[in-house]
Amino acid sequence: MAEFDRDFLIGCGLSEDQAETVLAAHDAALAGFVPREEVQRQIDAALAEATKGAEAGDYEALLAERDMLRAIGGEDFEDVKPKFREQVYALLDRGSRARPVAEQLSAIRERYEEYFISEARPARMPRFGGPTHGSMPRGALGAADQFSQAWGFAPRQR
Repeated sequence: MAEFDRDFLIGCGLSEDQAETVLAAHDAALAGFVPREEVQRQIDAALAEATKGAEAGDYEALLAERDMLRAIGGEDFEDVKPKFREQVYALLDRGSRARPVAEQLSAIRERYEEYFISEARPARMPRFGGPTHGSMPRGALGAADQFSQAWGFAPRQR
């Protein structure tokens, strides 16, 4: 960016009054400008103030709850009854050398059988609408009062 000073503008052919007008407009345009260093200092101060009252364990607790919600909403926990999912999750070993979750769940199933859904669930298949057999009563087809016969209404008296 070019350096705008009085000598540069007069060297470009502007008069003294024109150079003064350009410099005044330039100063007015930069009046709200805050240097990058000042903005970074303000950000650092705000972060320090915000984290002063927060404890270090709050963040870890939030991460642990997030991990629990992801786990109990996943495929591994489909056979666990919904009201026992948090208790079963608490029984899992989540260390770095822990066995896979599926193996741990099978061991937990042996000890706490009542926490799990007992019947085998069929594979989930999408259903588009209900079954169609036996859903509507049938009257004599082609009759003039087919609707009233099908639904048991008395014929209309005229």
